[in-house]
Amino acid sequence: MSNIIFKPWVGSQYQSGGILHKRILALGESHYFGGENEVFEMTEPTDFTSQVVRSYLDENSPYERWKNTFKKFERSLVNRETTSSESKIVWNSIVFYNYLQAALSSPRQNVPPELYKKSEDAFFEVLEEFRPEEIVCWGTSRLYNNMPNRNWIAGSTKIIDGRSIYNGLYTLDEGTKIPVVWVNHPSSAYDWSFWHKVIFSF
Repeated sequence: MSNIIFKPWVGSQYQSGGILHKRILALGESHYFGGENEVFEMTEPTDFTSQVVRSYLDENSPYERWKNTFKKFERSLVNRETTSSESKIVWNSIVFYNYLQAALSSPRQNVPPELYKKSEDAFFEVLEEFRPEEIVCWGTSRLYNNMPNRNWIAGSTKIIDGRSIYNGLYTLDEGTKIPVVWVNHPSSAYDWSFWHKVIFSF
């Protein structure tokens, strides 16, 4: 039985790598439903993640601040400012998935440690199904500190422009190793030109 509740967005050109020529899985932490310090656990799989991406790509959808996060990240994949039509090309080249299989109230909410553990099997199901050639994780603190230790190999120290980059490898059941790199969360200070250099150095 699948453990995946928030099914990933899968771009139509993902298998070929699309414009990126590489199968990239972008990994966020969680969806946020509002409220105050709540955890919204669901029992049935949902396409909510894809709905969020489609809303972002819809030029007629009202502007919301979270859309800046998506815009900055896509620009770090192609290393240039993007138009609305280019946004569609970029997002159709990747898989996007949130690690936590429950929604939170806000990004600043304290997350029960067991919620990360409960989401572990779903994460590995996504890796086995989509077999990315690289995982790009959003956030160098909370998400980095709570990712699974299972099938994990820490990467050697990598310095880019004087900055140490968190990285490593996850291993699939049959032995395939997938490079993982952590970037600053695109909702905060995010130099997309620098992070482009980081993402494509693995």
